[in-house]
Amino acid sequence: MIERTTKQWLSTPAVARHTARWAIESAASNPAGSYYALITAKVFTAFMFEGVVDHLGEILCSTWNNPRPRTNNRCPKSALSHGKLVEKHKAVRCLLQLANSSSEYQDIQLLVDRLLRFRHSFAHPKAHQQTIQDCVQSNLAAIPGIAWETEIDTAKIKDDYQKLETYSRSLLDKAAACLENTLEQGLDFWQQKYPHLGDLHREAVFLKGFLDLPWQSHSLSEYSQ
Repeated sequence: MIERTTKQWLSTPAVARHTARWAIESAASNPAGSYYALITAKVFTAFMFEGVVDHLGEILCSTWNNPRPRTNNRCPKSALSHGKLVEKHKAVRCLLQLANSSSEYQDIQLLVDRLLRFRHSFAHPKAHQQTIQDCVQSNLAAIPGIAWETEIDTAKIKDDYQKLETYSRSLLDKAAACLENTLEQGLDFWQQKYPHLGDLHREAVFLKGFLDLPWQSHSLSEYSQ
């Protein structure tokens, strides 16, 4: 009898991408019942992007999950992985030698900020209450709508998703290129730059396909007699 152990890594950002695409396609095929599908698309587009940033941080930075050294005799700062998305996004771009002052970053960050505010309205829901005092012979002002309801726009949601997917793929491809270039520099350079990674070629291949499948086998099966 052969005992076999197989390890597989689940690409949760890929699952989020598939969910967002499914929701956008569902909304297009049934516009009359698209309200909740469009909400799903916006929320899972945000999940997709944050997952890509978190994974790139772990791949490109060996200390991503470690507390950062304290300064001025203060307590250590929390790990980058525990920071806000805007901080993690900037850190990943720095690791890829991309300028955070560029128009590309500014445009993407505005898009991400909108998506996160929308997602947080569901992840951290709050009741909205308006008190109106009625009086005789006066026109009652219309009750303002909930802020996120104005964002349920099919074309805008699809455009945001496509922009963020394209941008996410560009970050993943740049990271894969960094690993491949490091591999060409030799073992010493590799171990100095990425001491936490065991196989740069496999990691590069995995990054290139990170958003394409809900799960991918990321290691060879281990067999024991």
